[in-house]
Amino acid sequence: MENGLNQRRVSFSSPQSHKETRDDEFVTAVAAATFSIYSLEEAGILDLKKIRDSPKFSKNQSIARQPSYGETSKERAFREESRTREGALPLRSSSGISSIGGYQKQKGIIIHNKNDKAKAEAWEKAKLQRIQKRYEKMKLQILSWEGEKRIQAKIQMERKKNEMDHQRENVIEHYKRKIARLDMIGQRAIKELEDQRRKQELKVKEKANKIKKTGRVPVTCFCFKSL
Repeated sequence: MENGLNQRRVSFSSPQSHKETRDDEFVTAVAAATFSIYSLEEAGILDLKKIRDSPKFSKNQSIARQPSYGETSKERAFREESRTREGALPLRSSSGISSIGGYQKQKGIIIHNKNDKAKAEAWEKAKLQRIQKRYEKMKLQILSWEGEKRIQAKIQMERKKNEMDHQRENVIEHYKRKIARLDMIGQRAIKELEDQRRKQELKVKEKANKIKKTGRVPVTCFCFKSL
């Protein structure tokens, strides 16, 4: 499972053209890892439940049970007499194991069951620690991915903003130059028009002076027609 996660691990140094593919692979890897951890948790809980529900634990509980103190004096006397006879006559069981050996065996079972319980608790603790570490590692990967994407988004935003500001400045400068050129052309046209007007007025004044002096209007003069 860890090899599969390592194969799907996202590399942030890949080319710019594969950003969407890398993001999809990262999300898929996170989802797969989360499902695997959930499966491990479920399997661990079931195994722990099986160990705790095994016959050894139930036998341990039955062996560790204290004798009842509500027995009568006759029952107590009969039990003590039976123990005395068993001590006086050494009897062998069919399996060749004495009562002392059987007691030691039962005692060993109790110790073994306690060890199983300790092992189960240690196993549970180790599994929970591994799951916690795996979750923390995945959390760090997600935070790292989120931080890098956030930085990239801010850089792109600033770049676009600067490009828009630069374009806006260029557009404003372009129209400023255009308006200045139009103003210059208009002023030049007005100046030429004023010069032509002054020249025409000067010619009319000169001819009017000649008419005043001679009393005759020049034949080739079309001043009145032009007016």
